[in-house]
Amino acid sequence: MKKIILLFLMVMIQSYSVLAQSAVVAMTENQVVMINLENNKTTILNQGDKFLKPLISESKSYVAYQDEKSNLYISSLVNNEEMLIKVEGVKDYIWHENQLIFSKNEGNVYQFNLETHEFSLFLERAGYVYDELKMNNQGVLFAKKYAIVPDYNWPIGIVEYDSKSLDESILIGYEPVTKTSIGFNPSIAKLSSDGKLIYIWCKPNSGSITADGVNLGMYDTSNDTFIKFNQITMLVYLDNLAINPISNDVVALIEGEGRVMNENKHLYFFKVKSQEMIPILSNEMTAMSPIFSFDGSKLYYSAGLEVPKEYKPFELGSNHLYVYDLTTKKSTQLTQSKKTFDFYPQEIENNELVFLQFVGKDKLNLVRRLADGKEVTLLENLNTNFQYYGHLEGNQILDVKK
Repeated sequence: MKKIILLFLMVMIQSYSVLAQSAVVAMTENQVVMINLENNKTTILNQGDKFLKPLISESKSYVAYQDEKSNLYISSLVNNEEMLIKVEGVKDYIWHENQLIFSKNEGNVYQFNLETHEFSLFLERAGYVYDELKMNNQGVLFAKKYAIVPDYNWPIGIVEYDSKSLDESILIGYEPVTKTSIGFNPSIAKLSSDGKLIYIWCKPNSGSITADGVNLGMYDTSNDTFIKFNQITMLVYLDNLAINPISNDVVALIEGEGRVMNENKHLYFFKVKSQEMIPILSNEMTAMSPIFSFDGSKLYYSAGLEVPKEYKPFELGSNHLYVYDLTTKKSTQLTQSKKTFDFYPQEIENNELVFLQFVGKDKLNLVRRLADGKEVTLLENLNTNFQYYGHLEGNQILDVKK
C-alpha cells in the first residue's frame, strides 16, 4: 500500500513539474518550433511558410501566430499534431482567459473559445479596424481604432471598449496634419499588469521623425488623465520598455534619440509619479531589451560599450547579458563570450534564462542559460527578417510564458 501511495505521489509531482515549466515557442526561417524545457528537445508545430509573432495562451497549452499573408493560426502545445484554426485577414490578436480575441482587416473584433472551439463576435464595428489590442482583467479592451476608407485606414485614436456595458469611448484622439502642426498619431506601447496604466508612443504624422524617436506618454484609466513625458525620447520598440510587475508606475526604458540602436541608447528607471529618471549604466554603455524578473526584484538587459558615429549592428562580442538587483543596486555580468552578440533575455524557472544570440552574420540562435552559467543552444537559424538599424524585434520570433 505504501508503495502504491509513493508511486502515486511521484507521478503527481512529476506531472506538476511538467506543467510548471515555462512554455517556449520560436520561429525559424520557415517553421514554428516548440521547445520542451524538460529535455531541451524541439517539436515542429507548423512549417512551409514565413511565420511570425508567436503568442502563448495563459494556460500554456496553445500558441497563436501569423504568417506573412495575415493568416492566423492556433496550434496545440499539448497535442503537437493538432492545429485548431486558420483564419484569413487578421490584423491583431491577444489571449484573454480561454479566449483568443482577434481583429480583422475588414473590420470587427472576434473571439475564439478554446473549450467549445466556437467563433463569435466580440465587437461589431463594420468599417472599422482595431489594432494594438490590449485587455485588462475586467474584460475592457484597449485598441488603436481606424476607419476604413478607400485605399487607406484613417486613424481615430486610442479607444476603450467595455465588453460588459458594450460602451466604447475615445481615450486619446488622433490629430491630423495642419498648416501649423505635424499632428498627433498615438499608439499603444504596453498595458500595466493591473490594467490601469496604458503606456503610449506619442508619434507624429511622420515616419521619418518616428524612426528617430518619440516621446513616451501614459494614460491613467483610474482617473482618465493623459501625460506626455517630454523629457523622454524612445524608439518605438516594445522591448525598449519594461513595466515592473509589482510596481506598475515604475518602468525600465531605453532612452535616446536616433534610429541607430548601438548609439545614444541608455538604460533608466523611470518613476511615473515623480517623473524621476534614474540612470542604471554609465554614459559609455548602450543597452537594449530590458525585462524585469517575475517578482520585480531584478532587471535583465543587454549592454555593451558605445561606439559613437560608427554603425556596427550586432557586432560579435560587443553585447552581453547583465542582471541588476533592485535591492543591492548592483549589476552582474551573466554572459562573457567575445564571439557572440547576446540580447533579448527572457526569465524562466530556477534563475535561468533563454535569450537570442547572434553567432555570425544573420545567424541567430536561441540559447538557454542555466543557473550555473552554462549555456545550451536550443535552436539554430531563427528568423532574422525583423532587423532595423541594429535592432531586431524579438517578439516577432519568440514567446516565453512562465
